Amino acid sequence: MIQESVAAALPGAISTALSASYSGKSLLKDPKVWHIDSATSNHMTGDSTQFSTLSNLSSQYDIVTANGSKLPASGIGSVSLFTNVLHVPSLKANLISVGQLVDQNCIVIFSPTGCIVQNLRTGRILARGIKVGRLFFLRLVANPTETCFLSIAATDIER
Repeated sequence: MIQESVAAALPGAISTALSASYSGKSLLKDPKVWHIDSATSNHMTGDSTQFSTLSNLSSQYDIVTANGSKLPASGIGSVSLFTNVLHVPSLKANLISVGQLVDQNCIVIFSPTGCIVQNLRTGRILARGIKVGRLFFLRLVANPTETCFLSIAATDIER
C-alpha cells in the first residue's frame, strides 16, 4: 500500500522539481542537469552531445525501467568527470548512479540544501548539487576547472 502511494505521488514530485529553477534555468529544459539516483545501476543519458568520449557497445545491453520497459543502450563513454556513462538514446533524463559513484571510489554527501560528490582518494570535489523537494540535481559542465583564489595583504610583501 505504501509503495502504491509513493508510486502515485512520484510523477507529481518529479514534475514539481523539474519545473523549479536552477541558476535561472528550468531544470526541465536544461540538458546539463543530471538527477542523482540511488535506484539506477549505471550513469546514463540519452544526449550523445554530452559525451567527451563515446564508444559503441560490443554486445546488447538493455536498461529495465521501473515500469518494466526495456531501453537499449547503444554506447558507453565519459561525460565531464564521470566515466562508464551509458548512452541510452530513448532516455529523456540524465541519471547519475549513487551505486556507481561508490564503486568508483566516491562518496556522495547529502544535506538539507544539496549534495557534493567527492573522490575519496584525492579528496577532490567532483560535483555539487542542489536539493529541490526530495530530489537532488547536478549541473555538469563539459570541461570542469578548479579555481584557486589567493589573497595577500600588502604587509606580507617584502620590498
